[in-house]
Amino acid sequence: ISTSVSVLEGYMCVSYTTCCRGTADRTCVRRDASTDAGHVVAGDMQDPSAPLFCSYVTGADHDLLLAGAPSEETCVLLSTALGDSFSLPACRAAFCTEGVDGYVAFLRRIVAWLQHN
Repeated sequence: ISTSVSVLEGYMCVSYTTCCRGTADRTCVRRDASTDAGHVVAGDMQDPSAPLFCSYVTGADHDLLLAGAPSEETCVLLSTALGDSFSLPACRAAFCTEGVDGYVAFLRRIVAWLQHN
């Protein structure tokens, strides 16, 4: 069951990073030239724009998560479903500054919505 939960959370993470990053393929944190694996992973775990952010944060397989990335239309539907608790423009504006905290807040909103619907 832990693998299933990891994948489910991974899909929520990909929804967050895809929807809140927006159509611009922006990078939040500039990377230095370090090749130290620990340094790279630690940086990616704090940067929602990093390609492996969701895999590192949730433990889900990266390739599996890529197959579940939502479309822009899905992002709009998600924003509509969450109502006042979630604003797509506000999420996009704060995507880089909120970092991993923005993802955690998004995940809490999703869980609260699931509990009430």
